[in-house]
Amino acid sequence: MSGTNSNTPSLPSVHMVIKTNALIYDDRFRKEVQSLQRIGCQVSASVLEDANQARNGHDYGDGVQQNFRVLSLLTKRLLKSRLFVLFHLSEFILRTCLHIIRSKPDVVWIHDPILMVFVPFLQLLKVMGFTRKIIWDQHELPIKRIDQSGALRRVFAWFCRGADLVVAANQERLDYLKDHYPGFDKVAHGVIRNYSDHEFIEQPSKPLPDDLVNWLDGREYFLVQSGVVELRNFRAVAEAIIPDDTLPVIVAVGGGDKALINELQQRYGERFQQRVYLIGKVPQMELTRYLDGSVASIIFYQKSYGINNWLCEPNRLFQALNRNRPVIVGNNPPMASVLQEYPLGEVVADDGSEPEYLKQALKQFMQNRGQLPALSEAQIANIGWESQDPHIAELVRC
Repeated sequence: MSGTNSNTPSLPSVHMVIKTNALIYDDRFRKEVQSLQRIGCQVSASVLEDANQARNGHDYGDGVQQNFRVLSLLTKRLLKSRLFVLFHLSEFILRTCLHIIRSKPDVVWIHDPILMVFVPFLQLLKVMGFTRKIIWDQHELPIKRIDQSGALRRVFAWFCRGADLVVAANQERLDYLKDHYPGFDKVAHGVIRNYSDHEFIEQPSKPLPDDLVNWLDGREYFLVQSGVVELRNFRAVAEAIIPDDTLPVIVAVGGGDKALINELQQRYGERFQQRVYLIGKVPQMELTRYLDGSVASIIFYQKSYGINNWLCEPNRLFQALNRNRPVIVGNNPPMASVLQEYPLGEVVADDGSEPEYLKQALKQFMQNRGQLPALSEAQIANIGWESQDPHIAELVRC
């Protein structure tokens, strides 16, 4: 039974609110929705996608039609410039709040720092009895403009105190908010880590595409899941691996920066074609074929790009470990901490920006990889998304 008069507080109705590029790419949101449904919650959602096209429902490919309202904003259709973003946001807030007034969900769960202006309106709806709990799930840290201003950090912490619970994506990001945002220490908080789910873990092994098999011609390869992108240190990866025939070749999925690709092609000529294989964006469940065939997955997040990057604990890290594939990571605190607990791989001496440090780490990995212990079924289950279901049940309890 939905509503604020529910007699089953441990199984509340939850209304999600999210602004996203597209639902099909927002894997954390999907996993949270499915966790809530597994523990017995009724889940609905108000969604704004970049395409700004309206529809009711959403199917994650499991045949279950989700109770989602994907909105099309009139203000965004008429006033397309980003100069009118306040009008777009105002309409999103108004239409979402009207839906909450009609449906009276026990919990309203909003996503990402971008929706912080929703908080005062949700507080008002809570006082009026239209909801019972406000959860603010911050997939990322606040943008640089907020993070680099002492005044704006205080304002952001004030918004956080308006929620009943703030959720961070890992402990390091939560600690950063406590240490750098005055007043955040008074905020009730929790952590939901971005583990891979059972569906990904249990995907059957699939063969590599014939074109890639022919290109490899029996050679081993490192997988780069983040594509050819500067802020993921692909330049350093190229400089460390392309000239060195004693190292495996590179297979990069996810597309990338055309200017960087052209630069590297001009620099290395035919060796680029011989040592680097580029693949465009790949659906989540298709990544397993490339992971399973790799020597290791290389995962870097450049420190100079900002604290959000530095403290990232990405889904792709757990995707590799959940498939028992080694990882090569930078010394970013969250990733280094995971490798300390699950030592299937190598931590580079820096964030992956310096090619010489990376080459040393790759050589060390290749020398020692035969001694690396595979993760047990229990360890894989421990870093599987479903292991967090009981914790999520506690977070939503009213």
